[in-house]
Amino acid sequence: MGTGGPGGSEQAAYEEALFGSALSGDEGADPGCAAAGRATLDAALAALGSLPYSLEQLEADAAAHPAWVASIQAWSACMAEKGYSASSPEDLIAAQRAALALSSGDAARSQAERERAAAAADFACRQTTLDPALEQVAADLAPAFVERNRTQLAALIPLPEEAAEADLGTGDVQITLRWYSTVDLDLSVADPSGDSIDFGHKVSASGGELDRDANWPCDTGTSTPVENVFWPPGGAPAGHYRVTVTYRGGCGAPGPQPFELLIRLDGEVRAGGPPDHRHRGPLTYEFDYGGSR
Repeated sequence: MGTGGPGGSEQAAYEEALFGSALSGDEGADPGCAAAGRATLDAALAALGSLPYSLEQLEADAAAHPAWVASIQAWSACMAEKGYSASSPEDLIAAQRAALALSSGDAARSQAERERAAAAADFACRQTTLDPALEQVAADLAPAFVERNRTQLAALIPLPEEAAEADLGTGDVQITLRWYSTVDLDLSVADPSGDSIDFGHKVSASGGELDRDANWPCDTGTSTPVENVFWPPGGAPAGHYRVTVTYRGGCGAPGPQPFELLIRLDGEVRAGGPPDHRHRGPLTYEFDYGGSR
């Protein structure tokens, strides 16, 4: 966009050419939909710039992560076995660019062939070194990034569940499961009689109900899923409850993910928290409820 882009010296003229008028408009005038979109974009960029856990820090933490450091070394060794000397993918790309810049004619065409061969070797080595490490680094760092930047991320990517929060069933006992990927997790709750509520049995004889089930089938998955079990006011039986969270499948996302489990008794949060996100087996939480007040 040159000098006409955001903050450029000719921004007003640029906007007028695109939209018929400058987006700032006269004070008190309706600037129109384009200006509203611009204001939303500016707010989003401001939110991005004010992340408590910045993207730069995330990149630095990822680069220093032991799994990533080890994977870079393994990748370099793998490439060496295939006849390429490079300490990192960036080093390989820089060497290829430098060689191409010095070539012309037949030499350039030969260099292009070598680039294709290097790319094939790079792809093969990544599959066994960098790709698995990237999954582990993401699993380790993403939860902290989301949690510490929750307010700013909500401004950048509004969560559908926030708008639908009022639609979740509430009552004496409410158990809500949230996670932030397209993996399929399942919530099940056994009431004091031993009757279980889950995706295959959504209503129990005691009145408990699973009113939100997420990410199955996979083609309907969302990256902000929620599942919810509740007993309406005055309906939850007193006694011992058992909550189970089960990892069912990745749905195209890497591995088990961290999640948030909130247990509300009479409207007050009594328990919650993410377990080890790399654990694939069912995870169980138990609590006692004394009956409605």
